[in-house]
Amino acid sequence: MNFWTTVNNSSFILPEVPNFHPIADRYEYRDFWKQEKRRIIEGHWESGKWIPGPLYYYINFHNILVEDPKTLAQRPGQPWLRDIDWELFLIYEECRGFSGFSDDTEKTCNRFLGPERAAIEEMGMMPQYLSLGVIREEDLKKEYVPARHYLRTIHDKNLGKPLYQNSAKNLISIQARGGGKSYASAGIAAHNWLTGGAIDYDEYLRAKRDKKPLTSDTIIGAIDSKWSAPLLDKILFGLNNLPGEFEYESSVFPSPLFKSWAGSKKEGSFLKNIDGSYLYHRTFRNNPLAGNAGRPNLVMLDEIGFFDILVETIGALEGSEASKMFKRQVIWMLGTGGYTQGGSVLFAENVFRNPDQYNCLTFDDTFESRGTIGYFVPVTQTRNKHKKGPNLITDNNSAMLEEDVNRSKKRKDLTRYQVHIINNPILPSEAFLVTEGTRFPTVLLKDQLSEVLGGKKKRFLDATYKGWLKFDEKEKIYFETLQDQVPIRSFPLDRTEKKQGLIELFQKPKRNEEDEIDSRRYIAGIDVVDKAKATTDSLPSIIVFDRLTRTIVAEYTGRTDDPKFFYEVCRRLLMYYKATGMYEQNFIGLFNYFVQNNCTFLLAETPYQLRNSDTYKVGSNTSKGIYNSGRINDTGLDYINSWLMGPISSNNDNLVLSTILSPSILKELIRWNPKGNFDRVSALIMLFWYDETMHKAKREETEQRNTFLENKYFTKRGTGTRRRFF
Repeated sequence: MNFWTTVNNSSFILPEVPNFHPIADRYEYRDFWKQEKRRIIEGHWESGKWIPGPLYYYINFHNILVEDPKTLAQRPGQPWLRDIDWELFLIYEECRGFSGFSDDTEKTCNRFLGPERAAIEEMGMMPQYLSLGVIREEDLKKEYVPARHYLRTIHDKNLGKPLYQNSAKNLISIQARGGGKSYASAGIAAHNWLTGGAIDYDEYLRAKRDKKPLTSDTIIGAIDSKWSAPLLDKILFGLNNLPGEFEYESSVFPSPLFKSWAGSKKEGSFLKNIDGSYLYHRTFRNNPLAGNAGRPNLVMLDEIGFFDILVETIGALEGSEASKMFKRQVIWMLGTGGYTQGGSVLFAENVFRNPDQYNCLTFDDTFESRGTIGYFVPVTQTRNKHKKGPNLITDNNSAMLEEDVNRSKKRKDLTRYQVHIINNPILPSEAFLVTEGTRFPTVLLKDQLSEVLGGKKKRFLDATYKGWLKFDEKEKIYFETLQDQVPIRSFPLDRTEKKQGLIELFQKPKRNEEDEIDSRRYIAGIDVVDKAKATTDSLPSIIVFDRLTRTIVAEYTGRTDDPKFFYEVCRRLLMYYKATGMYEQNFIGLFNYFVQNNCTFLLAETPYQLRNSDTYKVGSNTSKGIYNSGRINDTGLDYINSWLMGPISSNNDNLVLSTILSPSILKELIRWNPKGNFDRVSALIMLFWYDETMHKAKREETEQRNTFLENKYFTKRGTGTRRRFF
């Protein structure tokens, strides 16, 4: 049966919360609120469909600001129960460790009895897990079903209380703006604080009776309080507007859900409710340890596109885990397309692209077919106007049609188009685009990247040559192709990826009728690293360029413990293409290596316009390479952008950027910002400084020649024609 449409959402929504007088209507008051508190903690069944407790609380009791349809003013009101909300809260259940239902005699979602069972049995850990209650005896013969599927199933009957025998998981969620994720997340945090993290209502009551109420620690944080404070305000708005308050004469009876608290919501402070649960407000700028407060079972990090210490923060937070045997802490990371800052977004994208490495839930990338990713919600899922029927299910066709129209209207203005796409992504890669500080057409580059990785141009990428340059017995250089290895194509560098990389040829050198490579056709740009052992992910890079076709023909990016390995790769690539390379002379290792091997002729001369400039800083030598500085860098970026946006040829108006086949070069250009480390872009800066120098020299040579030939001493006027002496 269809989980989304079979049971009407109205079955889970209270028409109203009655205002029972706590004294006069004490029996109705007691029975109603006992029932509702159980549902808030354990969830609620209707016709074989289960709604999680946090979602039941959110749609029935957690007020948000809604727009009055008549006055358009904002007022407290209940959120809608939409498909997007069901998804988010079911994902939260999976994060909490949901493992099935108490009364299900046939199926279990306990991962210890599924994908992890063989390892547990091999280690002989099953008896210990049974004694700890992590595995129930009656579950051993049940069929394992993944929680994600099971939670979205209409069952034949109501199956009782939810079980949480799985280790918790983190979540990284990237959504288009306007989907209500902040309100929903505020509801989750408020629920955790009010219930003390309880998963069983009877246990919750016993603890209250024993005057040892269940407690929870919740952290609300961001890199800066301007991002965390709004989320905290939404939490407190819901807590301050809980329904069920009763006012009689001069007496006010608060909502039975309400719990008084003390403290402050200011950054670095906390709120503590009457049961002893804490709600901490923390900011993490330059301090990944800021979350070391209490023993949080829920941490919410908002606007992670600004989090430049995200990985360190995750590690520090997991170190504060209360339970050391099984993970019970959920780190809930929220990001929004369009809210990204410079290089910081790279860290968020790294976690999003490698969720399993950070103990996050993984999802198949059904958008771009790039393996597993975090949780992504496209703009088409966030617009309420496209939610149809009583269960508010998204009409994907109408939503996509509207977005196509919106994009087509803005396409003529590249800047406006980029801003729209970043704020309204339909693909994960669009959400991670940046506009702050960028110098390049990121949307167009992203489109090219999509074509290269999975579109029409993937066949060209698959056909590139990958291997090493070697010498035969006659000292003739040749390229040896390797089938079982791949070059580095990720950016930033995946922590599991080997840094040595591989040479990749997009096109082998072209030869003329004499079977020779034309001189000056090929040039290269080189970004150098001198240190033997890397302390960062910085990788030296060389990019070879065909000046005739204006295309990149080869790349090597990688490093070993010996920098001479890279120097030798550069030497061989330059020899293979009969090219000359411009390098960054801030480092001296490459130049010294070429001196020792009698091949400095392969290195480009320092551009004459720089040598003659009073503002140019001279580096390690005065004849070869370029000493990179802020001015050199800025000018080089302009050269790159001009190349990207130029036509392929006079006969082909397609942009040059459409010829780039290197995924890693495209990724760096897309992600480039003034604060990050972009080795391939640095190589391109050297490359296009050299290219521009050669163009300028050619132009000046032509101008001098024409000026020389225009001299009256070398022209003769006769019958209306001009004779030139050569």
